[in-house]
Amino acid sequence: MRCIALRSGTLGALWRSPKGLIPAVTLVIVALAAVLAPWISPHDPYKQDLLNSLQAPAPWGGTWEFPLGTDYHGRDILSRILFGSRVSLSVSLAGVAVATVAGVSIGLISGYFGGRVDDVLMRVADISLAFPPIVLAVAVLALFPPNVYLVSLVIAFTTWVWFARTVRSIVLQLKSMEFVVAAQAIGVSHARIIFRHLLPNVLPVVIATGTTLLGFGVLLEASLSFFGLTGTTLSWGWDIAYARDFIAVGWWMVTMPGLALFITSVSLNLFGDWLRDRLDPRLSRLID
Repeated sequence: MRCIALRSGTLGALWRSPKGLIPAVTLVIVALAAVLAPWISPHDPYKQDLLNSLQAPAPWGGTWEFPLGTDYHGRDILSRILFGSRVSLSVSLAGVAVATVAGVSIGLISGYFGGRVDDVLMRVADISLAFPPIVLAVAVLALFPPNVYLVSLVIAFTTWVWFARTVRSIVLQLKSMEFVVAAQAIGVSHARIIFRHLLPNVLPVVIATGTTLLGFGVLLEASLSFFGLTGTTLSWGWDIAYARDFIAVGWWMVTMPGLALFITSVSLNLFGDWLRDRLDPRLSRLID
């Protein structure tokens, strides 16, 4: 069986490539900050301290008790960013995970069986693409009580198409290759061909696509939080929306969560691009 597999030197290539290493290290730091937030946050992110309202960040005249300053109600911005990362990353990760399972499954079935099955599934994909993500999310969340689980489902619904179309295009090429034709000729079941011969060949590109779409998910979650549609007040998007009325007296209230959102989404996109360059068979010749 010919298989598009991860090169054994991928980690070595990452170490030698600033284009991949810098966003990868940044994402590791963001992930660790999210996981360790309850232990490394200097303050309770919900606790109000009006005596310390609108404290500037430490480098700009504030105190190191509040390194990134405080908001209008005296809440520590660093603590809110750390806990907000847990919401943004977990919601996006859950949504993209559901989209991966659904999209890869549909892409494999559509590309392998072709014909009417392919036509029906791709028309469903076209219909999904017709809905702008923000408009769809607002419409769904207007009908149901806002909550982060519903946001994850919205992210899944708006991203599964990318997995499905990417996987389908690869499978359409793979199913005419000798190892698939030979397996069909000796009577190997469809399920075995799909899971043993086709799925391993699409996984590298799926990983690259998923990393990029995580950045989209983080931005979508922040956008919905900005409009108060996620059911939580501990989110980067909500903090930016809250701070917009105080930007004239506390620029850091918008800047700090905005930088966290910007750095995370850009790092995910850059790392996804690096993975695609490394793993895409047409770019990296990964077919053994």
